[in-house]
Amino acid sequence: MDISAITKLISVILAISLASERLITLVKTNFSWLQEPPPTVPPVNDGKEKTRRSALMIIAFIVSWVTARYSNGEHGFFETFWLGKDDTHIPVALIGLMASGGSAFWTNLLGYVSAVKDVNKQKSQQETLNTSAQLSAFKHN
Repeated sequence: MDISAITKLISVILAISLASERLITLVKTNFSWLQEPPPTVPPVNDGKEKTRRSALMIIAFIVSWVTARYSNGEHGFFETFWLGKDDTHIPVALIGLMASGGSAFWTNLLGYVSAVKDVNKQKSQQETLNTSAQLSAFKHN
């Protein structure tokens, strides 16, 4: 997978995530029990709050999956999302799952992208040092 496919994947997931967030808000306004704010005291592990959170996660996944399905050129829930001109593709359901990940997903993704950037920078610096060493060895011969 080349860097352009990764860039397109991040852009697609971001767009689907933003669109899905609006749809989730619309669903939450129609069901009052989903709108309840989370407890402000230390985590309450009662059944009602667990049910609410689970329902929101399931709704987020379904809405993201449907959004990914309709934003894809192929029209099927089990189709793949093509990311480039080569054979790079990802299942629509997986894109829906990633788009429903919320801020934790984006924090991890930012960390991975930063790490890739740092590795590429180190590779570039190492290549520069190797080239300089080869030039100086060539000049001494």
